[in-house]
Amino acid sequence: MMADKWFYNKNSFDSEEEVNAAVVSLKSRLDNNPTDWVVVKEVTSNGQGGWIVNPTPLTDNQINNLDGTKHYNVTSINDGYTATGLSGSEATSKVLEYRTLYAQWILANNITKTTNYAPLNIDMSGYV
Repeated sequence: MMADKWFYNKNSFDSEEEVNAAVVSLKSRLDNNPTDWVVVKEVTSNGQGGWIVNPTPLTDNQINNLDGTKHYNVTSINDGYTATGLSGSEATSKVLEYRTLYAQWILANNITKTTNYAPLNIDMSGYV
């Protein structure tokens, strides 16, 4: 008996419909949930050329609506890169840049399909 399997974003699926639903779900997360790939914190100047970092990470909604009058640190969850003291627009660009790195890391644009089948030359079903 042959059976196809689909693999996407570190998960396996038994049908093409299931894997396609997972792609739609991931697209929604990539469009709306930046806390999946970044940690963003508000920073203020310490008056001596450095930054004071607010310890509370921003929520998805806050990251999707950064304030142009504030400054931020943006850290990539999977790569560990941190950009410091960015303006709101710079931070927004950095969040999108880190999203690309994250999407590449999880292979967001790759579905693998395999076909599993029993050996053709001998019956091994008694062993499984």
